[in-house]
Amino acid sequence: MLEWLSNPIYCIREHTIIMINELGLIFGPAWIEKYIFPKLLSFENEENYLFRQIPLIAFRILASSLNAEIFSESIFPLLSTYATDKIINLRMNVSRVIIAFASKLKGSEAEDKTVSLLNALKNDTEFDVSYFAKKALKKFK
Repeated sequence: MLEWLSNPIYCIREHTIIMINELGLIFGPAWIEKYIFPKLLSFENEENYLFRQIPLIAFRILASSLNAEIFSESIFPLLSTYATDKIINLRMNVSRVIIAFASKLKGSEAEDKTVSLLNALKNDTEFDVSYFAKKALKKFK
């Protein structure tokens, strides 16, 4: 099933992530982190931004199955990298992932560094990046 994450057809990748989320609800966040994250994180250095975007889409969908600790330890480092990527869609989707996790991050140890990252993104010159960063910051007020 993990091979489907590399499929060139977006809806196949998206439905694979949805299936992984359903399995994650059964097996728990530790299972996702152990068996799914290595594949998701392997996309970080892909040349094609559509494949680099796969972890962001996955994290947004998997947010309901994960917790603040996993976000802080395993997801935040990737978000920090993508926050400075030259591709607008990647920078924008960093905030969308944070929005999906916001309720779990509020009051956690990860909140300060997450808000700091969003404050940097809200000053991005691209409107969409700035818009979603501001939207995400509202979740922490």
